Amino acid sequence: MKNDEILKALINRYELSEPASPDVRLSMEKSRRDSLVAILKKDARSALYTTVVVSFFLWLKKFGIPISISKSAAAVTAAIAIGAGGITAAGIYGTVKIARYLSSPQTESDKSELTSPADTTAVDKKNVEAPQLITYALAVAPVEMDDVSRTTLSLYTGTVIKELQRTAGRRAAIKLDMLDRYHVSEKILSISIIMLNEKSGASWRISAKIISSSNSQVLSHISETVNNEADIPVALRNLAARISAGL
Repeated sequence: MKNDEILKALINRYELSEPASPDVRLSMEKSRRDSLVAILKKDARSALYTTVVVSFFLWLKKFGIPISISKSAAAVTAAIAIGAGGITAAGIYGTVKIARYLSSPQTESDKSELTSPADTTAVDKKNVEAPQLITYALAVAPVEMDDVSRTTLSLYTGTVIKELQRTAGRRAAIKLDMLDRYHVSEKILSISIIMLNEKSGASWRISAKIISSSNSQVLSHISETVNNEADIPVALRNLAARISAGL
């Protein structure tokens, strides 16, 4: 006798093909749910995989998609292998949520309360505080000077910012290219260095302008003059100290 014939004989012998009564079906459903609740509540951290499988299974059933728990597990396993980290998306929150859902009568309001792993991620994002808006007194543009390397100009710009922050606080200055939606400034500091050709010898004039970010209006202008190029860093610090006094 073949295996399928033996199976059919057993089904007919014990009348397994007959539909179970409503009371029996309810008892079977409650038994399955109680067992799953016990597993989930035993150790939430070790049940993350089960959480995702059950979440996926119930989520599909809500949309009328017929699928078994075993197929749900296979789909979740494949998704984890492809996307790496899918289990973490559900987290402990999802485990408790499913346990509560399974241990209570499945009303429509309860079903709508259950979230999928993607929804849980959204809940976690809501709990994350939004970045704080930081306002700086000045946004310092790169120092401008002809016939000088970018490295030197970067050092000059850094010298000005450090001196402004030292004398007027951390929010006194920020690099212009670091401004974004969370780091703003209503004023821009523009500094240029030019060499003056004089009969007595070359000298360098350092000019600083504070400009309004909204309308590009020049709000103030100051300058320093040095006779030696090596004195430019010192002059920049002096200039920054004078600007800090007016902030």
